[in-house]
Amino acid sequence: MIEKFLSLDKAYQKQILETLIFASEQPITIYEILDLLDRIDFSEIHSKNDAHSSIESNKHNDYIKHLIEEINHELVATNRPYLIISVANGYVFATRNEFGKFLGSLPQFKNKKRFSKAMLETLAIIAYKQPITKPEIEEIRGTNSNEIVNSLLERNLIKIVGRKDTIGRPFMYGTTIEFLKIFGINNLNELPNLDEVRSLVEAQNKREELTLKIDFEDEGG
Repeated sequence: MIEKFLSLDKAYQKQILETLIFASEQPITIYEILDLLDRIDFSEIHSKNDAHSSIESNKHNDYIKHLIEEINHELVATNRPYLIISVANGYVFATRNEFGKFLGSLPQFKNKKRFSKAMLETLAIIAYKQPITKPEIEEIRGTNSNEIVNSLLERNLIKIVGRKDTIGRPFMYGTTIEFLKIFGINNLNELPNLDEVRSLVEAQNKREELTLKIDFEDEGG
C-alpha cells in the first residue's frame, strides 16, 4: 500500500503524516510511519501524483523525512506556535520555546513540580552511569537517595531495568523515553555535558517561575 500513498497528492501526503504524528502518544519513528502507511487502505483515494509512486523502497525513509521538513517549513512560514521535532528516535509535535510559558495555565503543567538540585544531581548520575543501583547512586552522592529515586520513578524519568547480580540483588535504574523527550534528544549518545544539563533545567525552572508569577498576578495576588 505504500506505493498507493506515494501516488497521492503531496499536500494530502503531508496531511496524513501530520495526522499520524499528532495522534501518536509517543514519538513515532520513520519505520513505524512506513509500517502504518503500508497497512492503511488507500484504495478509495484517487491518485494524483504518479511520479512519486516509482520511488525506490530504500529511499522511502528519505522521502518521509523530506515531507516532514516541508511540513515544518510551512509551519514556520505561517508562524504556527509549534513544530515537528525529532526526539527519542521518533517525531512529535512540540510547542516552540517562545510559546512554552503560556502552557503553565494548563492543569497538567501548573501542578508540575520543579527539579530540585538533588533531583537534577541524581538524574544526571543515573543518565551517565546507567544501569546503576541505588547504593551506587548514594555512594556517589554521599547521602540517602531513596526519596529522590522514588520521585524520579513517579515522574517516569527513570525506570527499573533489572537487578544486579550481587548480594541482595538490588534494582538497577536507567532513564526513560520521557527523559529523552524532556531534554529534547534522540538517544543517550546525544547527552549534553553536565553543565549543559544544568543550564537546560535552570531555564525550565525560570519558565515555570514566570508562569507562576503570571498566574498569581492574574488572580489578583
